[in-house]
Amino acid sequence: MAKEELFRRIIFIILAVPVVLFLIFSPLKYYLSISILILLLIILICLEFTSCLKNKQIYLNLPLFIIQSLLVLILFFIYSNLIINFELFILLLITIFLATSFFYIFKKNISSQAIALFLHLFGLVYIALSLSSILIFYSSFSFASNLLLFFLLIVWSSNIFGYLIGLYWLPRKPLNLEVSPNKSTKGFFGAIFFGSFLPFLFILLFPKFFVFPFSNKFIIFILIFFTNIFSIMGDLFESAFKRFCGVKDSSNYLKGFGGILDSIDSILFAFPFYFSFLLLLFKNNIK
Repeated sequence: MAKEELFRRIIFIILAVPVVLFLIFSPLKYYLSISILILLLIILICLEFTSCLKNKQIYLNLPLFIIQSLLVLILFFIYSNLIINFELFILLLITIFLATSFFYIFKKNISSQAIALFLHLFGLVYIALSLSSILIFYSSFSFASNLLLFFLLIVWSSNIFGYLIGLYWLPRKPLNLEVSPNKSTKGFFGAIFFGSFLPFLFILLFPKFFVFPFSNKFIIFILIFFTNIFSIMGDLFESAFKRFCGVKDSSNYLKGFGGILDSIDSILFAFPFYFSFLLLLFKNNIK
């Protein structure tokens, strides 16, 4: 069973990598290819997120959830192309979030509606904001495609080697985490090690390709290490979410691979930190 799952993952990676590379380095203007991908991901993950919560009898307003998530994406797209200023961008974003309350507070059973409202707002941040921020990332750096590819290298190194080491390095000692009982200690530390040092090795071997707005190798390693930690946290959080909802996979869109959310849970958690760290150093001219 483990070998079959490993084989499916390898096939998925072989098929996915060329598509991802095309989307990241696509010559289309205004990041249209990556924008379309994010739009599709947001819709699918919104469906998965609300479907999982139904198992706990928590019902979100699905049409509103999808519409608001797409409005967030459109707002980020408009702002990333400098059509509106930052102040208006923030005000419109706050308005989208505040409007949510009107669809929950007037319903019966206020306690359950309060939980649904909280999860609705959390879902907007977790899904829509995290993915939509990629558009602003593209407009913030002239070498954004390379930096985004490097981010994926961190996440994939952590996920792949953590999985392989946890699966094949015997004896297998459980990590004893209630949220993810299948995680092993060796797999956990394998993800930390390879997710941190393998990308750093790429920086040393290909310094001209992975161009950063600063040259300090120690700062770069700090960026890699904590991005990796957030990536692992994203995986553990999604495991906790599925355990809370009582589901094994977020969906069956990808037969044998789990759901879309299962595939990009690490990205949703790690990318906001990665982007913020780069932006902070770049804006302050830290070398």
